[in-house]
Amino acid sequence: MNPFLLSALAILAAYLIGAIPFGYAIYYAIRGEDIRTVGSGNIGATNVGRQLGFRFFVIIFALDVAKGLLPTLYFPTLVQSATGQPVPDLRVLIALATILGHNFPVYLKFRGGKGVATSLGALFGLDWVASALTLAVGASLVVVTRYVSLGSLGGGICFLAVHFLRTARPWSPEQRALSLLTIALVVMLFFRHRKNLERIGAGTEPKVILCKSKKKEEKNGG
Repeated sequence: MNPFLLSALAILAAYLIGAIPFGYAIYYAIRGEDIRTVGSGNIGATNVGRQLGFRFFVIIFALDVAKGLLPTLYFPTLVQSATGQPVPDLRVLIALATILGHNFPVYLKFRGGKGVATSLGALFGLDWVASALTLAVGASLVVVTRYVSLGSLGGGICFLAVHFLRTARPWSPEQRALSLLTIALVVMLFFRHRKNLERIGAGTEPKVILCKSKKKEEKNGG
């Protein structure tokens, strides 16, 4: 098969996998409601976890990470195995497709989440060292500030900084696509979290409850 045609099919498949709204589906299956009408209105793990409990946050977060990670890791290899030749930058394009799928899912009329977990999974498939540091920084910021949004944004900035510090020639033909993706993801993260930042500045952004409690967590825009 033509490698570019197969690559296009792989990118489409990655988008459709990334677009699977696990948070929406699980919440609807349990409560019979649209998660977008509850809490912050987001379909991601944070909002669903606030409504259903921490274990559902873990389940949905893991699923969203997986749908970014697995296509990014395996689809380029499958294309190369089937065609006998690699396609330049295919791994980066597939990673981007999974993220766009989560943010703009065709199954929900393109009304998706903020793409934090899916982006993390996709980035692990591209640069696991920078991604591991990103996860550590993001989690630390959540623990310290109790704002999930700040953890997400701090993690994005961390990945950007680590990528450019570790890459000797970030704008070389081999690294250019990943460098552009890294910048684009940080810009997208800030754009998707702009309302959270406004609420933090106004002092109205609720914080997450980190300890176990039967008390229902406050609603926020995470």
